[in-house]
Amino acid sequence: TTLFRSPLVAVAEPPAVSETLAGAYAQTDIEWTPKLRSLIGLRADRVDAHVSSALQPLNSGSAGKTLVSPKASLVLGPWSRTEFFVNAGSGFHSNDARGMTARADPKTGDPLDPVPGLVRARGSEVGLRTEAIPGLQSSLALWQLDFDSELTYTGDAGTTSANGPSRRFGVEWNNHWVASSRMLVDLDMAW
Repeated sequence: TTLFRSPLVAVAEPPAVSETLAGAYAQTDIEWTPKLRSLIGLRADRVDAHVSSALQPLNSGSAGKTLVSPKASLVLGPWSRTEFFVNAGSGFHSNDARGMTARADPKTGDPLDPVPGLVRARGSEVGLRTEAIPGLQSSLALWQLDFDSELTYTGDAGTTSANGPSRRFGVEWNNHWVASSRMLVDLDMAW
């Protein structure tokens, strides 16, 4: 549809976008001993997009991407209602469908390289989880996350551009307290 219609001014229609993302996940747990268990999982994701751009017909088209992401955890414990864990695996972030089919800058017409629909991310964490205080579940984890690339959106141009890989790391503290049958308190902090 047209954003604005006037006898004096015509504004171009925005691109029509159709996007589908589907995923499937399977996991198995193995209890090696009463104090040692592992979890192994596999996730498959598929994104398909179709873009129809009246403003820049070169940016119209269809694109798709599939990623398979393995995951694994090792859990030690519990001792005194506390367990230690190590998690590692891969995942993704999804890109804007318009970037998947873009071939030309909508403002200048300069050539653009399309971006993948799904971009690989790898992460790991080590931490502990406890229920030592009745009604309170707490976890503390040190984590790291690596992306193969990230996007920057330029609002004035209406475009996205892919940047190189990035790494993030930090600490996360999660708390889930059941204060009563009618009250639940969550406190999650991350740096």
